[in-house]
Amino acid sequence: MRSLKILVIVMGLLIVTGLTVIFATLAKRMAGAGEPQAFDSATLQLPKGCRVVEMAAAGPRLALRLGDGPDCEAILFVDPATGRQLGKLQLLQQP
Repeated sequence: MRSLKILVIVMGLLIVTGLTVIFATLAKRMAGAGEPQAFDSATLQLPKGCRVVEMAAAGPRLALRLGDGPDCEAILFVDPATGRQLGKLQLLQQP
């Protein structure tokens, strides 16, 4: 009976410790969510004759919709901190 009491107390302490860690992590992440991150200037080469028509945040990435030409119909996904192109989604007309 005594070992059962000790086991219940230990499990209760583990639950309290786990919940404390979870809430502390959530509070830390919420407190830092509004802070803007500093970055150096970055350059992104666009294909010749293309221009950025629209720009939107896509999670931690930046989505740039290109236009003004048949070869320019694409969406570029860019890391805003480095300016590195992470991916390209080519938009094609259905025949």
